[in-house]
Amino acid sequence: MNPNVFEIDPLDLGISRIQFNLSKRIRGVEADVFDVISEKYESRDSTMPLFSIEVNCFPKTEKGGVVLQFIFKTVSGERLERSTVPKSKDEIVQAVENRKFLLFCKQMVVQLLGDEVLDEDIRKEIVNDSTGMEVSTKSGLSTFCSVGNQKESTLKVNDGLQVFKNDLKQALFSVRTVEKKCYHLIISLVDWAKRLFQSNCAKSDHTIIKIAHNKTIKVFGVTFHGIEEVIEYARKGIPKEGVYVGKDFERYPCFDSSDYVYENRYYWNFVFAQSEEELNRKVNSLILRKPEANYKKLTDELAPMVYWEGDPYYPMEIVNE
Repeated sequence: MNPNVFEIDPLDLGISRIQFNLSKRIRGVEADVFDVISEKYESRDSTMPLFSIEVNCFPKTEKGGVVLQFIFKTVSGERLERSTVPKSKDEIVQAVENRKFLLFCKQMVVQLLGDEVLDEDIRKEIVNDSTGMEVSTKSGLSTFCSVGNQKESTLKVNDGLQVFKNDLKQALFSVRTVEKKCYHLIISLVDWAKRLFQSNCAKSDHTIIKIAHNKTIKVFGVTFHGIEEVIEYARKGIPKEGVYVGKDFERYPCFDSSDYVYENRYYWNFVFAQSEEELNRKVNSLILRKPEANYKKLTDELAPMVYWEGDPYYPMEIVNE
């Protein structure tokens, strides 16, 4: 499974059916307040654990309004739940018909079932560090991984075309099944062109190490247990064993009000320092630095640095001194 694109398989078709049926039923309601509307998909795919997706829309009892609730559940009882409270029927329709509805559901399924359900090529993008090899540098930044040092050399045009093909396929399907306007198609074209242009214009001559987002790294001899701990110390503004973490981040693009319902990902840039004075200098330089595509600001000048694209399917990208 690739959670970042639409695929012609039972899961994607099932989610799209939920989306289509909810849209049709909600649009058929005359008032903002209505009874429970529920749609459910039950997976019978033998290649992954059995699970279900249930999306409910029901009145909020305390202060009025309506709750849009997502429930992801395995037959063994594991459960994930997300909900939001749109302000009106129009906002509910926008949320349900949003082009990210399907991708949001697929990403939640991966959180529920684990990385094992991902396609092999997607898993390979998340670096496999099973050998536990340590890559160390004089800066003190090291990773417990088997990737070694590698130049960031991607085929920009091929990558861009693949992203475009996936976006286009998703957009066309959305237009066909949800009667959603060609706005989605236009957005996909514009997004792709922007990504491709920025990627081709941005040159990088530094060495980048890639490692899965949840793996251990060492900075100046101090261990951080995955990107979440790096984010935690950057937000707290306190050092871990004498190592300070600074951040500069930007939210994923949001094109309409319903995007803000689902989009909770950010592009993250992190710098590290051994004193507050050094951290302040690095953070100021980081903020002023012009980003590449997807708000990437990796540079040797501020090494050691970590960049993360804000999604579990992307690795941390590390620049050493």
